[in-house]
Amino acid sequence: MAEIARLCWQACGNKVSELEFEHLPSFEVDVQRRWPSVEKAERLLGWRARIGVREGIEGTARWLAER
Repeated sequence: MAEIARLCWQACGNKVSELEFEHLPSFEVDVQRRWPSVEKAERLLGWRARIGVREGIEGTARWLAER
């Protein structure tokens, strides 16, 4: 999540050195580990991303800035 936040921060024209995170305690019922992966979507649905994460975030930031 921190890496995605950094990409969003940069795509909005901010300096990464100015980004600070505040780590909060987990919720009592929070999932302790997350292993996000698109492998299952590819295997079951034949879906594959056509745009990289950085490119997608930068494109979305440009689109939002135009509005």
